[in-house]
Amino acid sequence: MIDEEIDDLASHDGGWHFIAGHAELYQLQEFDLVDMAQEMRVTGSHLWAMLDVIVSSIIMQGRNQKSNWLQSMCGIFLHAMHAPQKLVDSLAHMGISIAQLTIYRSLDSLGKHILADAQKVAATLIVVYAHDNLDIEFKPSVPTIERAGETSKHFTTSMVFPLLHGTTADDLRCSQYLWERSQLNIHAPRYLIPPKPTWLDLMREPESVEKIPLAKTPILPLRATMDNNSQVAGNISALTHILSQVGVGDPRVVHADIDISEHVVLFYGDLGTGEKIEASLERRSIEGTPWLCLQFVVFMACVDALWKIFIQPGTARTDSTCLMKDVSILRPRETGTVASKPGFRRMHQIIQHAGICRRLDCWRVEAQRRDPSHTSLQLFAASKPSLDYLKAVANHLAMNCVDRKEKLHNLRSQASSVRDRQYENNLLLHEYFCLYEEITFAMNHGDIGCVESCFIPWIWIFKATGKHKYVKHRVKYLSNVPFLYPPGLKKAIRYSILINPSGKPDCFRVPDWCLELNNLYTKTKYGGVGVNYTERRIIDKSVLIQVFCDLHLTFQRNLALGHLTTRHAEPDMTLTFDALLRYLQDTKPHEIVKGRESTHSIADMKDKGQQLFSTAAAPNSDVANDEDGGVDDELRSHSKTSL
Repeated sequence: MIDEEIDDLASHDGGWHFIAGHAELYQLQEFDLVDMAQEMRVTGSHLWAMLDVIVSSIIMQGRNQKSNWLQSMCGIFLHAMHAPQKLVDSLAHMGISIAQLTIYRSLDSLGKHILADAQKVAATLIVVYAHDNLDIEFKPSVPTIERAGETSKHFTTSMVFPLLHGTTADDLRCSQYLWERSQLNIHAPRYLIPPKPTWLDLMREPESVEKIPLAKTPILPLRATMDNNSQVAGNISALTHILSQVGVGDPRVVHADIDISEHVVLFYGDLGTGEKIEASLERRSIEGTPWLCLQFVVFMACVDALWKIFIQPGTARTDSTCLMKDVSILRPRETGTVASKPGFRRMHQIIQHAGICRRLDCWRVEAQRRDPSHTSLQLFAASKPSLDYLKAVANHLAMNCVDRKEKLHNLRSQASSVRDRQYENNLLLHEYFCLYEEITFAMNHGDIGCVESCFIPWIWIFKATGKHKYVKHRVKYLSNVPFLYPPGLKKAIRYSILINPSGKPDCFRVPDWCLELNNLYTKTKYGGVGVNYTERRIIDKSVLIQVFCDLHLTFQRNLALGHLTTRHAEPDMTLTFDALLRYLQDTKPHEIVKGRESTHSIADMKDKGQQLFSTAAAPNSDVANDEDGGVDDELRSHSKTSL
């Protein structure tokens, strides 16, 4: 009886054969030890009484070498973990894994099937592509003459994901429509080219806040290519190679199964990549076909701006109520780093933590103003205020503790003997911190309407802090998407700026975030180690990054490895916040102290940015050149065209 059950389980009809040369992605995704055990319990009830699923799988492979589902999963998992070949071979001889060569065949098959799936998705033309540069230093352990050349290699990584939320191929069939209205088209009739909106047009009332529907966005990585994204020619080559992998293009020019000459193809990337794409469009604008013109391409730093306003100036770090004093309490050993080059993550956390403490101090001040017995937030909380009372306090704080243009103007118009310059600075700090909280919250929640409404104040701040390239591209977005693009394309762009790889609430990300995560895994985790860390391996494994990540989660789930995680708990900031709150209570940044001076008066960057825009748009005005050499010229062109 047991012998017959083993034959049934190990046969091809048993469903546990894993053919390495025909490995497919769904086989890894659907692998589940619990399901496997339940089926074995039903099919081999007598055998199950003696053995568990793992031992049964070893016996099944011993009876039939092709009955190797569990062993194949273990082998690919060992490969993803960079297990030594001696360990893999040893486990293969024990019947727990497949052999090294079989693992390689499985990975080759998986790579082909992933690209085939990407081609099927791309064939619908309802997709978005994202690409980014990946620079890796290959340093030889012993320099030799033949290895004396450039050790830094440049790759381009890419991915494709479908456009969701009702977008159709007809929505993107507007390439000719856009080309006829493009400034780059030297043959376009002038009457078809719409007048460029002025900066005043961009200040229209934003659309009502609009949230992207919650849906998981499938992401399919493509194979990395040896293209240098830091060059214009490298970007043109990268776009060609990306589209050739999925079989789309202009059949009149390149070998392609799907003709995209009438369609718009959306690409996402970082700011540097976008500039190279713009140069590519200008370079190819005189070509004769949409493909050669790159006509199909539509391309689409708040933390750094806040650092430039509140920390970079030396005089801004000396007041007792300045942001740098908060840093000295929150991160006492990192003040030098924060003052010079903090990086995004560190500055992001400083803005969040300092903002929380400062807003709590505002609540303390207002609670004590309304009831002098509430000298602390603990006493205020102990009084158990009603929800309506809390809303009233919150509305008052929103109107009085955050800068409003007329309020700051009135305060700064007072005599020096009654002015509190540090209080004025902190009004601006609260306003900009709240703007940052708003846009980050909206992006995490997929609220594209709120994100777009935040663009205008940040454009002014970027303009005032010298981040002109960011200004240029946000102005272009606000000019083209609402005014130039057809409704279908407009919706496709707006609803793909933020994607949700996990399908969970509050987990929206920009496409570049997903690319950078894959680049990190390629560079540090799955690209190989030691002598296996080669260009060829990085290219081959780039398309399998998501497979390796999913396989890690599969084994953690099936083997109950719950103690292994990269998602650590948030640090307990209670004592740190208490220390900062005590300091804020002593220095009184949110209470007016008449005659209090400041070594640095923070300028109203929103007002300054608006003035720079007005000056740039005015004819015959003298404005300092932008770092990107074109924003002010573009604004002048907007103004003249509209007039």
